[in-house]
Amino acid sequence: MLASFSYPFQEEPPVVPLPLKKKIPVADEFLIKLPPAKLWTEAETINSLTEEDKQTILTLADEVTKAFAEKNITRLYELMEYRYTDQAVASYQSPERIKEVVHTQFGWIFDKASDKIMPIPMDKEKVSFTLAANNKLVLLHREGGGEAVIFDDPIKKNETSIDIFASSINGKWCITRGI
Repeated sequence: MLASFSYPFQEEPPVVPLPLKKKIPVADEFLIKLPPAKLWTEAETINSLTEEDKQTILTLADEVTKAFAEKNITRLYELMEYRYTDQAVASYQSPERIKEVVHTQFGWIFDKASDKIMPIPMDKEKVSFTLAANNKLVLLHREGGGEAVIFDDPIKKNETSIDIFASSINGKWCITRGI
């Protein structure tokens, strides 16, 4: 632990006692404000998951897998629209701009992938549902903690994986975070 620090300061004493405390004035416009994300106010608090809830979340993962396998960028965006729109709002971005960027990113992924890209099937008997973020999110993952959606590209020898975080918004399950 450093007990003191000395340096030939011109206006300060030659030895500065530590810890050095100085007040730094901060104007109100520089105070940290929470981003205006809607998720935290719109998502229902989840106390427990029913079998129907679990099946709905698994269906969302299946739909993402199918859209990814078909390289259907429009459907992928539709499935994750809440997530991307909320991300745009939270980062003070235009939702339209985020949509363009997402389409570009998926287009790039699909352009780089070979035609042999295949989903690695998820054993629905070996999945876990973990409550997160003050019980506002449910993380779906494979046994051992792997991502819910995984694709293997045997030609390029790599994998692409997608996390699925779902929330219940107005009684409807949707993907709200991840990827």
